[in-house]
Amino acid sequence: MKKATTIIAVVNQKGGTAKINTVENLGIGLSKQGKKVLLIDADTQASLTISLKANETESIFKEDIDDIKAYQDELWQVMKSILKRLSTI
Repeated sequence: MKKATTIIAVVNQKGGTAKINTVENLGIGLSKQGKKVLLIDADTQASLTISLKANETESIFKEDIDDIKAYQDELWQVMKSILKRLSTI
């Protein structure tokens, strides 16, 4: 039986609300628990990417990147599904 995917979104239009810090620590914590984690940095300033220094460690995560490329169509469908369910309050 396939495990259900849990989607966690951290969103707040206001700056300075510790969104990046929250996402980074949550991602690291879940990863340390053995969970597969995909962090999507939708910030135009790429703060999460810079914080995790993803560009410098890309070769370390090559296997993960290959997995992402293999499932990119499925990931895109998930993202579209998420975007459809988002609403503004």
